Amino acid sequence: MIKINRAGKYAIDIRFDIDGASELYEAFLLTLAGEEAVIALSEAAQINSKKVKELGLAQVDDEESLHYAQSALMLKLDSDSIENILDKLKACVGGEDFFPAECCEVRFGKMNINFYAFLERAVD
Repeated sequence: MIKINRAGKYAIDIRFDIDGASELYEAFLLTLAGEEAVIALSEAAQINSKKVKELGLAQVDDEESLHYAQSALMLKLDSDSIENILDKLKACVGGEDFFPAECCEVRFGKMNINFYAFLERAVD
């Protein structure tokens, strides 16, 4: 499970379970190798007035950004941010929380947006 939602004017949340953490980990590994990755979201998200069904990931050397692409959001990050996220996702796959929850800050249109990530555990 991987979901995203707008969590305020300057924030977007990514929520995932253990399987989603593994999927995100593999996708970010691809971006670190210079490839683009696309992840299908578990449910479509409404970001501003756009319906988003996928999250695209890519590595860049310049400004980190987020923009719309078809029915997806494209997140472009530098290698330092990707490596930081990979470390946190690896901990999640091992059963730990994504800590701290701050994932990255990116340019989205005319403003900066903070991404936060949360591991959602199954309730027994």
